[in-house]
Amino acid sequence: LARYTLYWNCYDDGVFVGGRGSGKGLHVDQVLWSNVGKHWRGLKLLATWPPGEVSAKMVAEHNDDHFCPPLGERQRAALERASRVVLLRPGDVFLCSGGVAHTTLSVSEDLTLTAYESLATLHPRHVRHLLCTGATSGPHALVRG
Repeated sequence: LARYTLYWNCYDDGVFVGGRGSGKGLHVDQVLWSNVGKHWRGLKLLATWPPGEVSAKMVAEHNDDHFCPPLGERQRAALERASRVVLLRPGDVFLCSGGVAHTTLSVSEDLTLTAYESLATLHPRHVRHLLCTGATSGPHALVRG
């Protein structure tokens, strides 16, 4: 199906393995594409924020913050601004934008396993977002991990 996308990164896909409390701190990917993946084992929380100014503000205030309990007041306030907070269960498939602020946290006693690949669909909104990669001014200009 890659031929029906603007770009499908099958060279640098990701696998995340971790125990309870592990995860990825709040960040925006270096390239403003989407991620499609499958969660294979354990339970994991995924939080995403809206694109543009909200994501830029979250990165400015919480860059690489690990949202692990007990949460502070600043982290709780940030989660209230999230566009989605979801629980990934074994077998769940997801599509989310790496071009917005996002974070993950493994919450089960079991080891968690998640795999993904990055892509840019042909949807005009996704193409416009991808083309903002490397912006030095405007709402998409922010520090990327």
